[in-house]
Amino acid sequence: MSDLAQHTLTDPGEGNSTIEEDQVGRMGDAEGGNSNPYSTTDLQEALPTITCRCVGPPLCLGLLMSTPDMTLEGIRKTILQFPETSPCRIGGSLTLAIALERRYMDFKQLDDLNVSIDLREQTAALLKTKIFENEDRTTWLLSRTFAQLSFVLFTRHEHTGNTDDLDRAIEVQRESLRLAKEQDALSWWSLGHCLMARVGCATCGHGGRNPESIDEAVKAFEQGLDHAPPGDPATNPCVAGLARALHFRFKQTKHVEDLERSIETFKRVTILTQEGDTDLPIILEELGEALNSRFTVSGDIIDINDAIAVQHKVLFCTPPDLDISWRLHKLASYYHHRAAKFGEPEYLEEADRFQMAALQSALASSEKKEDAIPLILTSVLEVRAASFAHGNYDWGKIEDIVQAQQQILDQFPRDHHARWSLLEVLGKRYTDLFRKSGQIEHIQKAIDSHRESCEALKTPSNLSSLGSALLLRFELTKDRVDIEEAITLVTQAIDMGPDNTMLTRLLYLLGEAYAERYSISQDSEDLDKAISHFQSSASSSVGPQGSRLEAAMAWAYYASKKHGPIAALDALDVAMDVITLHGASQDQGVTRRHQRLSTTSFVVLDAASRALRAERVDKALQYLEQGRGVVWRQLHDLRMPVYPAAENHPLVDRLRTVSRDLDAAERKIRGAFNYDEKFRWLEETPVTQRMLFRENEAEYAKIAKEREDLLRTIRETIPDFGRFLLQTSIKDWIKALPEHGAVVVVNVTKSNCDVIILSRRFEEPKHLPLDKFSGKKAKDLQESLRALLVDTGMLQRREASLDTRAIRPAKATSSPTLSTILRELWLGVVKPVVDALGLQQSEAPGQRIWWCPTGPLASLPLHAAGISRGSTRDDLSGYAISSYTPTVASLIERLTEQREPPSKDNRGVCMVSTSTAPGLLPIPGTRREVEAIYAQLKGTSISSLRLEEEEATVQATTLAMENYSCIHLACHGSQDRTEPLNSRFYLHDGKLDLSTILNSNLKNTDLAFLSACETSVGNARLSEEVVHLAAGMLAAGYRGVVGTMWSINDAHAPQVAEEFYQELIKRSGGQIDGNLLVLDGRQAAFALRHAVQRLRGRLEDSDSALLSWVPYVHFGL
Repeated sequence: MSDLAQHTLTDPGEGNSTIEEDQVGRMGDAEGGNSNPYSTTDLQEALPTITCRCVGPPLCLGLLMSTPDMTLEGIRKTILQFPETSPCRIGGSLTLAIALERRYMDFKQLDDLNVSIDLREQTAALLKTKIFENEDRTTWLLSRTFAQLSFVLFTRHEHTGNTDDLDRAIEVQRESLRLAKEQDALSWWSLGHCLMARVGCATCGHGGRNPESIDEAVKAFEQGLDHAPPGDPATNPCVAGLARALHFRFKQTKHVEDLERSIETFKRVTILTQEGDTDLPIILEELGEALNSRFTVSGDIIDINDAIAVQHKVLFCTPPDLDISWRLHKLASYYHHRAAKFGEPEYLEEADRFQMAALQSALASSEKKEDAIPLILTSVLEVRAASFAHGNYDWGKIEDIVQAQQQILDQFPRDHHARWSLLEVLGKRYTDLFRKSGQIEHIQKAIDSHRESCEALKTPSNLSSLGSALLLRFELTKDRVDIEEAITLVTQAIDMGPDNTMLTRLLYLLGEAYAERYSISQDSEDLDKAISHFQSSASSSVGPQGSRLEAAMAWAYYASKKHGPIAALDALDVAMDVITLHGASQDQGVTRRHQRLSTTSFVVLDAASRALRAERVDKALQYLEQGRGVVWRQLHDLRMPVYPAAENHPLVDRLRTVSRDLDAAERKIRGAFNYDEKFRWLEETPVTQRMLFRENEAEYAKIAKEREDLLRTIRETIPDFGRFLLQTSIKDWIKALPEHGAVVVVNVTKSNCDVIILSRRFEEPKHLPLDKFSGKKAKDLQESLRALLVDTGMLQRREASLDTRAIRPAKATSSPTLSTILRELWLGVVKPVVDALGLQQSEAPGQRIWWCPTGPLASLPLHAAGISRGSTRDDLSGYAISSYTPTVASLIERLTEQREPPSKDNRGVCMVSTSTAPGLLPIPGTRREVEAIYAQLKGTSISSLRLEEEEATVQATTLAMENYSCIHLACHGSQDRTEPLNSRFYLHDGKLDLSTILNSNLKNTDLAFLSACETSVGNARLSEEVVHLAAGMLAAGYRGVVGTMWSINDAHAPQVAEEFYQELIKRSGGQIDGNLLVLDGRQAAFALRHAVQRLRGRLEDSDSALLSWVPYVHFGL
């Protein structure tokens, strides 16, 4: 009951009269008597260690020790020789009671407690007769007797589980406090602890009675703290007890205030508890549990991060001789909770790893716990099943998991308290099996398992699981009985008040059930209920992202079905907020945001398409801008521009500081964990280093939250800053465009293809449906181009000939020709745009078009679209200068920014070339390329730097990028489709990856020419994030980038570069200080067209020629 070793009772009547009673400590977890018999000598040995001076001289102890018969009955007879009113009668009884309690600690014989309680009850009854003349003395001793009686009753309750003892312990402890003239912290703690046991929160486990006692327990611990003087050893137990009571009351009432107080109180306990204290792991573990509880309420990633970090520390602090299986299991469950909320496969990997460690620890432990191993194994299987949804395991293994789960269940008797939860898990696994097989017997077994679970104990979880299984069977059989029961069950689950995370799922499930019933009833009331529940689910502020998004799209679909396309917009607004505010929240690193966004990009395109069907072009454009290029925009905002109106405002200054901190924290995470090698990392990295990584993640999330709060405050409090770091109006965008410039956004979905044109020719965005083009056509062309590039060796380097920067040597191909692909793009997409803009052919067109394609079109060469064969030859290059932009907003910012001209210290061109690199074949044309560029620059006053071969190191190149406004990279390049920030350039001594470039301090950057392979090849999985080297250079600060869509010919590259710079110098024409010419990156698109057209003129009319000039592209200004 208490960890205090000794409790001294002082008689107010006699200053030197005391009983020193060694408290038994916590007598919990008693398992009956010791199997070894013990003799009366044990009692004889215990008596001399007790000093009894409570009622006078130690005569009673001497008499007891002189008893001829030192058996228990013999000693009791000696005590009974004293008159009832004799102080020695009382002293002897108390002395014997203490000895018996001590002996119980050694041998756990229940009879010792029984006799001790009888003795103390008798003593209390005697004291009530006021046998002492000094009433204060009698009252004091009675109060202390009740206190110790309460303690021993509680100990017997822990031994037997008898709740009558617990009730009596509470009753006498209350009486002890009522009688006490000066109350102390320990007594209040004892009352609180007993009350907590009664509501099922203490270690005894016999809870559930009198839940109102929790309020009294909270007050008892608070009173204990009020009565604890500085340094009182009872302070820590009272603080810990209060934290536990508040957490338990939160679980009962769902009052978040209790949870907040509980967490803060637990944190206080951790401060009060010294390192090395055996209680520290226990307190930390309970803090982690409270943080996990708050995570289920708030969905705040900071809470689950902190819970994970705290549980790691728990394991670190646990003595090596203790069984840690359940603590490992708890840590694994936190990883699983995070993975379930945010859909992160690597966290499922961690959950799997720690569950397996927990299982191994439990199997090896000498403390065999019959329930632990099956329950941990069940958790292992749950994690494995969840991994199937992320593609981490073979779905064919689900049968094995079902069989294993059934074997676990068979180990438990039908009346076992854990059986209902195991039945629910088995039902879920049968449901998984049904989704794979489609066989009705599998869903029937799922239903049977869930029914048996609900018969044992009804919870929101198993009721909803049964409802979900019935819903699946209804979809197969259309039996109305199933759908009616499903609706009833899910409604009951909602009425039981589940946590917020589960509530979001239940509301979606209920909406789905009403929608299914509508499919057979055609009752508009069912449709209205379905829409209402989908709306409620989607609007939950803390539900899992996937559930909310699914609900929002279902809401949009059914609202549109009933009221038309315009009715879907509210739902689509919510869907976009879920994606951008939660799916791409900056509380996680770049890689994880990319992982989230890869699963939601189709929603963005679908939302835009639906908005266009509702004739809301502005909404469609808003959705595309809000949901595309999100991570690049966030990285850019960390290096936000200076707003003159608030240049010295303290909030903006603080935002800059926090943004720098967030940027630094992101780098720390990227530097600590190579996601490309995450499975090896999980296998080989020491636990302490992984703890540090998780702590870094948690710190990153906290900084991100502070930044979001600052942004909200700035927008709400600083005049004219309501749109700070948010996109400006579409009308302002149109005004910012050059007179002869247009932005063309092409949106592709499975069923529709649409163009949105922004141009000063039109007052509003112009919507152009592409009726002759489709998402299927775009996908087919994308696959055809990829097949062509693979067949011709233009994608991934394995070998290289001396005249190409291609990845493999060309070979014969059966793929559609590039001319066919360009023709389809021209007829289906580009020509309708040219016609809508009213463009005319010209040898030197002055019209600019910035293409902003989505979906499969993002990896297709719209800039080269045309008909290259036959009498009707026509292509885009005769009408306009083409560039690409990741988003409209990123282009508008470059068009409108007021940038200072480069200083003398950082203007000019750095040329980097490596004809060889570790592990790659030579590309000798890179040296000729740099020589050709240098020859062009030599006749000007433009400063330049050449880094060639062994000089072209990663460090030297990075430094040059910081000191030169233009960079030309002639080398091998590669796009990493698994981890975009690992996309790289191959230099003499290693790889310069995009992550390193983003981490560099680049200022006043203007133009980057990436004369390498695959520098503008997007990731099909992340097409809406435009994650390639060219876009990354834009995010790093370059205003314009020349890149390549696939490998370029090493023989042609020097000529293209030479003619590009020759034309760029000619078009720049600006001078500083009278004679120093500065390259104007704004002319790069014109210069690239000029160089490519010259190349076309030198090549024959063939598909091989197309492969040579088409890959050159321009991004940005």
